[in-house]
Amino acid sequence: GDNMGAALGLGLGRGDAAISLGTSGTVFAVSATPTRDPSGAVAGFASATGDFLPHVCTLNATKVTDTVARWLGTDAAGLAELALAAADEPGAVVLVPYFDGERTPNLPDATGTFVGLTNETTREQLALAAHDGVLCGLLAGLDALRSAGAAVDGRIFLVGGGGRSAAYRQRLADLSGRAVVVPDTDETVATGAAVQAAAVRTGEAFAEIAERWSLGRGEQLAPARNASAVRERYDASS
Repeated sequence: GDNMGAALGLGLGRGDAAISLGTSGTVFAVSATPTRDPSGAVAGFASATGDFLPHVCTLNATKVTDTVARWLGTDAAGLAELALAAADEPGAVVLVPYFDGERTPNLPDATGTFVGLTNETTREQLALAAHDGVLCGLLAGLDALRSAGAAVDGRIFLVGGGGRSAAYRQRLADLSGRAVVVPDTDETVATGAAVQAAAVRTGEAFAEIAERWSLGRGEQLAPARNASAVRERYDASS
């Protein structure tokens, strides 16, 4: 129920989507109607408010950037700094980050692949490719939600431990071409539990509590560059 709790703690409305970056990654949305996906990419869940919560889960998220950071002799913050330094000159490097196989798409025996390496490839470009590879997989999940019938053209929220990364924040905006909201609190699941308790105790509607508590308020990041070519290269490589 963590994703249901996070959706409630964000005040996620119909049309909004949330991307959660932890060891694994998830993307989910609130929908008025159930979704159906014969491919199996989108799982159909109920939300905590009586709506539906279509959901996509990827196996490889921040553990990928943690691993690449270790290879490059730095930490998560250092890798983010390297990635942002390469954002305007990304080169042609792509990382398909299936380090431990992958759940979505269903490729349990897959491994990670760097594509486009040359003698000119820099540490910065490798760092950028690591962040972009994780995010491109989740944005493919967002596309799958849309294809399954979920409305996902509202706000995009970024939550989870990866939401603390300056590179993940900015690159999600760049790659999606949309503004991204990073909530003021990263304890969205606990906030969702508190919302449930308040609704039971006071009898208020969830939407009324969300408005009164200013749920979903946070920093908004706009796209700084057009990164559509990166997604095209990723789709061609994955």
